[in-house]
Amino acid sequence: MCIRDRGGGLWSNPSTWHSSKIPESNDIVIIAMRDTVTFDITGKEEPSCSGLMIDPEGVLTFKKMPGILTLTVKGNIRSYGTIRLEATSLEAGIQQLRIIPPAEITMLENSSLLVYGRQSSGKAAMNVRITASAETRITANDQCMIDIQNAVITDVVFNIYNLDNTGNTPNERINFIDCHLLGTSRIFMQGCDTPVIKNNSFECFSPAFDQPAVFLNYCSLAQVFNNTFRGYHSAIRAENDKDSIVSGNIAENCTFGIYWNSGKQAMLKHNKFVNCTNGVFINATEGLLEDIIVDTAQKPFSLNSLYMQMTDCSAQNTKTNHLLELNNASVTLLNCNIADDQILCKGKPPAGFFAENMQYVVAKVSGKIPALSL
Repeated sequence: MCIRDRGGGLWSNPSTWHSSKIPESNDIVIIAMRDTVTFDITGKEEPSCSGLMIDPEGVLTFKKMPGILTLTVKGNIRSYGTIRLEATSLEAGIQQLRIIPPAEITMLENSSLLVYGRQSSGKAAMNVRITASAETRITANDQCMIDIQNAVITDVVFNIYNLDNTGNTPNERINFIDCHLLGTSRIFMQGCDTPVIKNNSFECFSPAFDQPAVFLNYCSLAQVFNNTFRGYHSAIRAENDKDSIVSGNIAENCTFGIYWNSGKQAMLKHNKFVNCTNGVFINATEGLLEDIIVDTAQKPFSLNSLYMQMTDCSAQNTKTNHLLELNNASVTLLNCNIADDQILCKGKPPAGFFAENMQYVVAKVSGKIPALSL
């Protein structure tokens, strides 16, 4: 049975609904154009509805009140409007959107998914959550806003296409900031401009999981800053990416720390990869590696079909004799702890040499300097 609201109101109020009764677990809920329905039921474990549709300019939000507000949908959610979980104020308790598969959330033209939890030093204390009992997808394509901050996300896969976060396109946004992503949760972006993925933690508990935590495909100017990754196939993967910055990230127990293919002007700086099978794998990409630490890897650095500069990069606690593998690649090493005999060279280097290895020292001279001494 489909239940449509009539003018909006509290979810718990029968007068909010055309049927004059609160939706039940087998009902499909429709929030009409320009109406706002506020979910306000605490302590509810059973499903609130079997599907949810939000018309253009319709809004689903949660009431700021103590306790645990859990809206459980055992079916698909399709939205042309806004889904908002906002619990930043002190009076707000826990707000949770829970999905029971098989289901997915589809964000359509001019829709928004806005999730804002209260800032906390401990991830367990985050009071806004999007959870699924098995892997569930959230898909957003063109003219959407995805802004998720200070939230716990469990077993949710984000597939995001063609969104612009530069501010030049009205009603488009794409931010993941200060979130804790668990289970099989991950982010795939294609054709997105200036997305922000910052200060998040990604933790995968499946030893056979073969997906990247963050996958950038044909994106530009991505900002992937200060995240931690554990247990994924790749912490960060990019294909045909342009002008992105990956900085301050830490990855542990992944197959690849970074897997980067066919990119332009990749800025990969200040990252650390611990106990990963492959620390850094880069193919056919322009850019630079700076201040990269690879600790305990079978293949610390592998560069293929490129010419690149590496500055202040190091590999440590590794059993292999080859810290750097070059396949049809040329590299300039500045202040790296990689000796010439620790470089494995194959194929034909594009610059006429495989590696040039340089160390430099910056000296500060103080006091009175004699004339003509420099």
